[in-house]
Amino acid sequence: MRDFCFRSKMEAALSWKLTDSEPLVTSRWLRVSRNSYRLPDGKLIEDYYIVERASFVLVVASDRESVILVRQYRPATQQYYLSLPAGYVDESESCEGAAARELAEETGIDAERYSVIGELHPLPGYLKSFAYVILCSGLSGDLSVKDTSEIDSVFRVPWEEALAMIRDGRINEMQAVAALLLAREIMGHSRG
Repeated sequence: MRDFCFRSKMEAALSWKLTDSEPLVTSRWLRVSRNSYRLPDGKLIEDYYIVERASFVLVVASDRESVILVRQYRPATQQYYLSLPAGYVDESESCEGAAARELAEETGIDAERYSVIGELHPLPGYLKSFAYVILCSGLSGDLSVKDTSEIDSVFRVPWEEALAMIRDGRINEMQAVAALLLAREIMGHSRG
């Protein structure tokens, strides 16, 4: 039986036809458009808002025993979150370069190896943005918050505790949960 959740890009493109797009906000980091679409059954959907933002990296800085987490404030929900070092990829840099920059800025740590292990599409119903999960190893340096405007604190957490924090909801930022679980799965398979 065919799983309709995994249609090809061509099939998805044939499903909704863009009939109008009006840019509402355009900046270096963000674009918001009010779009209209015609569905295959002829129905018109108006006022469908699409947010586009730059690609970003999620940095899983880890050794076999632990992973580095940051605590930061998120204004949209007015809460602090346990998360991963992260940030936008500048036009002139690679994902690995962005990961190295963000890791150093947010944690004071450097790594010997940076590997792209996945690409996530957060909230694709209305958000066009790509998150690249970067696994970093060969860590060196002392943990310290370099960018105090974004990061409240940084700490090394044993992997088992980080997984328990996901299970009990202490880590509940969706992108951090997905990146940590992906990294742990890949790390587990590479042990053999």
